[in-house]
Amino acid sequence: MGLFSSECANCGSKEHATSDCPHGIFSSKCAKCGSVDHATNDCPHGIFSSKCSKCGSTEHSTSDCPHGIFSSKCSKCGSTEHSTSDCPHGIFSTECANCGSKNHSTADCPQGMFGKRTPTPRPETSSSSSDESGCATMIGWLIGIGIVVFVVVWLAVNVVLPVVLLNSALALGILSFVFKKYKALFASLALVGGGYMLLDITNGWLSVNFVENVVKNPDWISAFVYINAAAIGLCAWLLVQPIWLKTEQLEPTEKRKDLLIKGALILLVAIATALAPVIYYSVKNPFIQKSNQNQANYQFQSDTRNNVGSPTKTQATMIENQFIVDTYLGKIGEKEFKLFIEKVEGDNVEGYNVTGSNRRPVKGKIVNKWTEPTGLGGNYTIFKLILTEPGDDKWDGEFNIDLWISDIGRHGEGNWKAFNGKLERQIKIKDRLNE
Repeated sequence: MGLFSSECANCGSKEHATSDCPHGIFSSKCAKCGSVDHATNDCPHGIFSSKCSKCGSTEHSTSDCPHGIFSSKCSKCGSTEHSTSDCPHGIFSTECANCGSKNHSTADCPQGMFGKRTPTPRPETSSSSSDESGCATMIGWLIGIGIVVFVVVWLAVNVVLPVVLLNSALALGILSFVFKKYKALFASLALVGGGYMLLDITNGWLSVNFVENVVKNPDWISAFVYINAAAIGLCAWLLVQPIWLKTEQLEPTEKRKDLLIKGALILLVAIATALAPVIYYSVKNPFIQKSNQNQANYQFQSDTRNNVGSPTKTQATMIENQFIVDTYLGKIGEKEFKLFIEKVEGDNVEGYNVTGSNRRPVKGKIVNKWTEPTGLGGNYTIFKLILTEPGDDKWDGEFNIDLWISDIGRHGEGNWKAFNGKLERQIKIKDRLNE
């Protein structure tokens, strides 16, 4: 072959020199599969096959295919004769610069300008290694898909759905102003969205995921309530606005009727605006309790902070427990109820209660404490008390009461159950007698 030859003069292959051509005088390709790179006697294919069923190559059988399950050619140069890991080309090359072949590098080209070079033999790839490579690739894909699905589901449940649904009143309120033709529809849906927000918060549905898994701060929920309350108020105004405009057309003699209608509309809008915050702060929010319960994050009064030296944990607990020493007024069932807590030592509590005209001493313990935000920048400390009456009266029983104590007020709730099991009443503590 000449100096300037780039293919075999006998069969036209770029993979061997003319002197190494596997074909005879009267043949220039394999009679079975048509390949120019091997003779008929060396054809890797069987009687009923003329190419690899995976990648279509005529140079190897299906069982010897170097490609995995998800690949049928080299991803670097596009050749079907070797896998990506066995590609002979470098980073900036995808074919031989001398003859254009993809199956050997320029340095190993058999069509060298100054003579024939012996091509570097390509390492054989067994079917077992190909299968292993394919399995590893499939496992990698499955793991990757699993991670993506997990991230998408986590974001949907903990971020996207909570933020969208809890703020649906705001979003629909904005739409009612943008699409004025459908403002009544969007405004009505905004009120429904506000109702869902309150149900979610009071029952601890998606709001729990958002607070506990993402923001770690229940004040976000307070912000959602105020923002959506404003949106609800605006949407309520949009719904009553047509009635307001009709009152403008009333006769001067019906001025009193006009004022009554307008006053009622203003009151209705005000109630719609204030309803969400009122419900939010009058109902216990489970997500706040879950995120703060059993945490030793107690707030001390300013006089405790100003004491010389820092109190120990035991001393701090004893000082804080003194906060509940007070007189409380409420109801037990339908009857007036007074609770007098006179003495607290550590977690031990003593006092008495008065129900109607019946006075009974009580003793018990503080069995649990946790904090929850007041919504006004401070915290409630909740003291869970179990107090028992002496038991020498057939109607003595046990009190289970939660006292909510803060700088801005205190209240409580719980129940009382007779020792004989025949009577049980709910307790509501409204305020202190000396307030």
